[in-house]
Amino acid sequence: MAVFPIVREIEAERLALAIQSDLGTLETIQANTSSVKEIAAASEIVTDAAANALREDDDQIHNARNVAVQARLIADQLLILRNFAGGAALFARRALGPSAKQVGIELGELGMKSWEEIKDNLPAGVGIASRALPVVALIGLLAAISPPVAGIAGAAAAFRPLSRALKQILGSANSSTRERAPADAKAKSAKKGRGRK
Repeated sequence: MAVFPIVREIEAERLALAIQSDLGTLETIQANTSSVKEIAAASEIVTDAAANALREDDDQIHNARNVAVQARLIADQLLILRNFAGGAALFARRALGPSAKQVGIELGELGMKSWEEIKDNLPAGVGIASRALPVVALIGLLAAISPPVAGIAGAAAAFRPLSRALKQILGSANSSTRERAPADAKAKSAKKGRGRK
């Protein structure tokens, strides 16, 4: 898709303009982005390539000659983070099935062509180590990155749909766990009862 790099550049420029007017906003975004990078680096289900991609612009951001250049590099890093978190969210939505239907609506609100490109290549492009990974591990990753993503969303409105999507997934995961618990307990009880005879 030849237009993809151009669209991504436009997106990054738009995001940079939205965040560069206030140093406090940039600091908030950087602090929360650092949290996501640390979580991803420590996670067993995130590939090294994905963890490295999240840190790709770190040195340039640190050494940027002015706020405008720094904001542009941070915006580029935010797009990588958004695609990573959004891809993992979509993968979790598929794993959770109908209980996470609302997540698709939230992710659809991102409405960006570069997001469509990433979405078309999921789950391989998510940066998750295995397509057959335990859903519990994926939900754990999303639960860990949800607070810093919410922090970024507070400073950059473009992240609000993603933040809502993560909350929806975690809510769906909690609901399905609560629904499964009584059924699991009943099955264990029936199994014990058969063992006594």
